[in-house]
Amino acid sequence: MSVNLCERLVVVAMLLVPTGGAMAREHLPCERGTIALSISPDNNWVALVEEGVCVSGTITVSTDTVRLARRDSTDHISLSPRREEPEHKNDVLVVDYYGHAQSRPVLRWLLPNRLEITIPNISGVGLQKASYQGVEIVIKYEPNDPVAREKWWKERGLVPK
Repeated sequence: MSVNLCERLVVVAMLLVPTGGAMAREHLPCERGTIALSISPDNNWVALVEEGVCVSGTITVSTDTVRLARRDSTDHISLSPRREEPEHKNDVLVVDYYGHAQSRPVLRWLLPNRLEITIPNISGVGLQKASYQGVEIVIKYEPNDPVAREKWWKERGLVPK
């Protein structure tokens, strides 16, 4: 049985902030709002950064999700917060931003089919896809320190992506 994304992020949050109690596995209510977007150079894709909050008991997980959508299938983009499922098939990156705006993903199209997403070197990544429907996803860490990043993951008993 696979664990959904929000539940995995709650597990990461529980490892980072001990709560002293067990959390029941349940479908977590989530709310997302679009905070940034970028359109591909060929005008075929739109990449969205959405701020999300999922709550379960005393645990609240704040994440930023990068989602890709075909431009011709997107009539409008809602900027207001809305209730949603915690994960969608077109989510390409989910990262915990720890409540700091400077930790949010930054989008940059390198080519019509290559999206670069810049995130902090020390980031709690809950989902990372290499591609989506022919669009290559390139993750850039800032600053790029793979040794520090791997050490941070190992200290938390997590497997680096």
